[in-house]
Amino acid sequence: MAKVEALQRLTTPVPTARGFDAASQTSGLRVFHMQSGGDAEIEGRAEVMPAWTAFFQFADHPEQDLWVDGKHRRVAPLARGEVQFFDMRQEHVARLDAPVDTLTLTLPVALVEELSREAGRRPPATLRCPEAWSQSDPVLQAMAPLLAAACADPTADQLYLDHLGLAAAVHLLARYGEQGPSAIVRGGLSAWQERRAREMIRDQLDGDLSVARMAAECGLSTAHFARAFRRSTGATPHGWLQASRIERAKHLLERTPLSLAEAALQCGFADQSHFSRVFKAVTGATPARWRRERAPGPLRGAVED
Repeated sequence: MAKVEALQRLTTPVPTARGFDAASQTSGLRVFHMQSGGDAEIEGRAEVMPAWTAFFQFADHPEQDLWVDGKHRRVAPLARGEVQFFDMRQEHVARLDAPVDTLTLTLPVALVEELSREAGRRPPATLRCPEAWSQSDPVLQAMAPLLAAACADPTADQLYLDHLGLAAAVHLLARYGEQGPSAIVRGGLSAWQERRAREMIRDQLDGDLSVARMAAECGLSTAHFARAFRRSTGATPHGWLQASRIERAKHLLERTPLSLAEAALQCGFADQSHFSRVFKAVTGATPARWRRERAPGPLRGAVED
């Protein structure tokens, strides 16, 4: 993509604003380094677009006036090394009467969706600092000088700009992406949803794991999650959980001297009787018989039916 020279239309005097676009399959990251001496008041009106913009401060910045969709707010000062986010689908007008030394990184919605798909995740509902108006970001602080240098170099190789810019975009998306409800997945779970559901089952075999909890973690209703899980795995969530518990039980019976009661509890069964019934229904043998036939010699006689 061709280099661009400004992100915002500003009244005179215009601060220095140099930048570049980092290309991707659908839409690229836009990176700019804006500087001004602060010797005159500037009104900055940002372009409205389907995107989020991160503002990284190279220097401390005092509080300022900001209008978002016509509503005024007096925003808190920003410290060197801090980042903040704006949803560019809203109109933003800022009155700047102090020195500006800011790196801006604008991520179009299309780019966020593309990177999310590649990572097997649902796109975030928004990008924002999770607990405050702004926060420090050591990773971006380390990357910012490289990004600023790239903005100032008209001879920079485009492939370098693409990789540098997209590395920054991936960091911002991973750290500041706030997940919202997932769209309905036709035919089954998405890759990230199936992976997360399996992780929850694997990590909580001995706990009280409900379908509702797994569905909430995947951003789906309980009913839709149950249907999608079956389409993706060929089993119901409960069936997959029971099968995982049995596989865990086989490992314990073959490799450890645990009693049947102890193995039952570690695998999430209510008691030894429940464990024995389910184990026999799945394997065709009682846990004790299965152990005698498969476990090494010292463990074969650890328990009886």
